[in-house]
Amino acid sequence: MAAENAGPGRHDFLEGRRYPRARPSAMHQHLSEQLGTRLRAHLRHDASYVFTGGIRIRVPMFDAVYYADAAVAVDPHYEEGTFVKLPILAVDVFDRGMPGLDRKRRLAHYLSLESLRQYVLLAPHQPSAMLYSRDEEDNAWYQEAVGAGELLHLTAVSLALPLPALYEGAPGTAITAPEIAPEDLDYPFLADAEDEREPNE
Repeated sequence: MAAENAGPGRHDFLEGRRYPRARPSAMHQHLSEQLGTRLRAHLRHDASYVFTGGIRIRVPMFDAVYYADAAVAVDPHYEEGTFVKLPILAVDVFDRGMPGLDRKRRLAHYLSLESLRQYVLLAPHQPSAMLYSRDEEDNAWYQEAVGAGELLHLTAVSLALPLPALYEGAPGTAITAPEIAPEDLDYPFLADAEDEREPNE
């Protein structure tokens, strides 16, 4: 972490190896700031911590540390320049340039975190998201596609946001093609939120 903090680049860590990570784009920064502003206003009297601008999340089960674009955590021992240990919500901006194996590996690793309640992938430029939520009763994960004009239900922090509001004033030109489809980040152990809520084996 000391070398990472001192250097100009960013790296994800997995089993003792460093993997270069692209610097966040203007869209990444915009979505992170917009979401952070709303989360901080909502949680201002709560004990949770809101992180934006690229925060590291540690995944002990896989000996990994990843950068997230935003996160909410209950981690009273967090120290600047280290990593979040107890996230309840993590958010990333979807990037088709990232190899599919890396996206799915990161997803599987995040969902192994016992503290995590939701993981959100936001599409660049256009209001579109993939939401992964843990069902507390059966301890199973469910995925839900969220499109333009819909509410993003962040049940982990008891907040519902109009998804398009996060994109208002964003840099660049909006595109019309869907950005995130269920098959982009689908897993056999995930069920659609609209399906019957049966425990997954």
